[in-house]
Amino acid sequence: MKLFKNISLLALIFSLSCTKTSPSRLPFFGPKKLAVNGDTLYHQIGSFNLINQYKDTLSETIFNHKVTVVNFFFATCKTICPVMSKHLMHLQDSCIHKNQTLDLLHRISSDNTSKKLDVTLASQPKIQFISITVNPAYDQPEVLLNYANTYKAKKGFWNFLTGSKEQIYDLAKNDFLVNALENTSKSENTAYTPSSEEFIHSELMMLIDSNRRIRGLYNGTDASSMLLLWNDLKQLQIEP
Repeated sequence: MKLFKNISLLALIFSLSCTKTSPSRLPFFGPKKLAVNGDTLYHQIGSFNLINQYKDTLSETIFNHKVTVVNFFFATCKTICPVMSKHLMHLQDSCIHKNQTLDLLHRISSDNTSKKLDVTLASQPKIQFISITVNPAYDQPEVLLNYANTYKAKKGFWNFLTGSKEQIYDLAKNDFLVNALENTSKSENTAYTPSSEEFIHSELMMLIDSNRRIRGLYNGTDASSMLLLWNDLKQLQIEP
């Protein structure tokens, strides 16, 4: 009961939240190194090719000019995944409204008769969600589309990705720095069933900037952490 109250409260908070954010920069997560010229090079998400619920092939270029929330899940998960997906469903409406506002501002700023608009605001990167399955053998595009429809995912805004198991687990561990490894304590001879808890997956959601750098980590099952994510999303959009 407490969980459902938190979800309802979260939806209300998102609908009312209009607080301006500080122009300060969010932190960077992951290893970093110095370039020859002395600049700091922060950890970036590497290249990949995965398939979404509409059978489109998407690559790392999907992060270009976008601020992205990423999480790992699987469709038959009965524990943390439904909670995380419900939180994202509520957050989606606020983000889409903000994207539509940015689209409108961009159109107005492109009009030669409208010179006074703040073009910086109009050029803010838009927001998107990406959910990557850790059970690609079962979570094929048809399964992902059904799951996406359950949580009212908007086409072009919230992509659910599948692909080769090796690539996904490598991405999770080495690029997104999330523990999405198989539970090796189970016998390899155990017959697979879609509902079996074969995967160790994380409740973390990651905030990725338009340069594919990790800028925030959040507990996707916690309403207060999701409010922090919402505020950081807005801040990252206006970050210098």
